[in-house]
Amino acid sequence: MDDTQGLLSVIVPVYNAETTLRQCVDSILVQEYKDFELLLIDDGSQDGSPAICDEYAKQDVRVTVYHKENGGVSSARNVGLDKAKGEWITFIDSDDEVSSDYLSDIEERYEDVIFKSYKKILENNFIEDLCFSNEQRTTLPSFIHSHLTSSLLRAPWAKFYKKSVIGYLRFLTNMKIGEDAWFVFNYLARCKTFALSNQGTYFVSVDERPDDVKYAITVDYAVQSLNYLKDAYNQLVQVHGIQKAKFLEYIGYFKRISKSDWISDKKKWYSNQQIKYLYDYVWSDLSLFQKVRFKLAKIIKK
Repeated sequence: MDDTQGLLSVIVPVYNAETTLRQCVDSILVQEYKDFELLLIDDGSQDGSPAICDEYAKQDVRVTVYHKENGGVSSARNVGLDKAKGEWITFIDSDDEVSSDYLSDIEERYEDVIFKSYKKILENNFIEDLCFSNEQRTTLPSFIHSHLTSSLLRAPWAKFYKKSVIGYLRFLTNMKIGEDAWFVFNYLARCKTFALSNQGTYFVSVDERPDDVKYAITVDYAVQSLNYLKDAYNQLVQVHGIQKAKFLEYIGYFKRISKSDWISDKKKWYSNQQIKYLYDYVWSDLSLFQKVRFKLAKIIKK
């Protein structure tokens, strides 16, 4: 029998995470489901994280550590994907935690992707709580469409992926914002079956800084990232019949986080030919109300 059958690979990218890493790893190692490997990918940390990773590897044979030069979280996740032996793969961030039954319902699963419930935590308060009690009978296209702009499809966590479905798909290392959604979109375009699981919870720690401060970028970088993201989104359009209109929210998000670059010269955004092309991509699927609102906003901004 294949010794990887049923095995789950848990990938945790680690960078300067000494203040949260122990809580994260401890929550994984106490899982009720035991048949997993934990891959800690140290992405060139400059604090005590490498030593903490090595300490856990000495204590538990399920833990394997890979130390690499700093290359960003995508490169770290890619190392994990290259090294993973499991039939299933899941990602957990080093500042997050999971409940002790988070991995428990992986046995005898056959679907291409399993979505897990999660809670976002800010100062000990749950600011976002997602479970699937009302969606158990939905279709995959309907589910994707409903959650396209939620954290669930913009982040790699709170999901179990099939290694056989991932294949050679990897995170884009030259894309620093939106790369998680790019990976998830491309993966879901490969999926035919799915499951929703409320057993176990993923706890997300929230950075309180506003996105336009955390992720401030130039208009040129926004355009480059949006073009990558549009190509991945278009896979969902072609495979699952997702409406293009939802992509408008991604354009709006990148517009917002690049505001510091175009605020003094609004033409830098509205006159950019690549951005016009992106708006044209969604235009036919927009409602009349959305089209009128966009035209008015454009006139006012100019």
